[in-house]
Amino acid sequence: DVTYTRTTNSVDRVTQGTTAVNPDQELTMDAFMFTTYFDMGSPDAKINPYIGAGLGVSSLSGDDVTINGTRVEGDSTTAFTYQFKLGASYEIAETTDLFVEGTYLATTEYEMDSTTWDPLSSLGARAGLRFMF
Repeated sequence: DVTYTRTTNSVDRVTQGTTAVNPDQELTMDAFMFTTYFDMGSPDAKINPYIGAGLGVSSLSGDDVTINGTRVEGDSTTAFTYQFKLGASYEIAETTDLFVEGTYLATTEYEMDSTTWDPLSSLGARAGLRFMF
């Protein structure tokens, strides 16, 4: 499966050394993922649990921010990204499933304006319809 996810988040805490500050920064992440799944149920069952794992790349962009008197220019960069999924699908029709899943998405550390940032991570939940052709 190939997925694209866009999230925009407010960064409300940055720690530099032993000092934590509120940078009031917007960070946007566009993740492009290739995910593979393993169905754990029977092919004939109406409900099938599954697990998934994916690899990809994210484009990250952030606003200008000042941390402890040091201005960090807004910048864009890319980071290696990975995800894990745990879910279940319910067969509505031969080519249509209803699904619900939990996700964990994370990046490696990345650099913006010569500043190295720790990895980003998020937990999420999704529900939807899957159509098979």
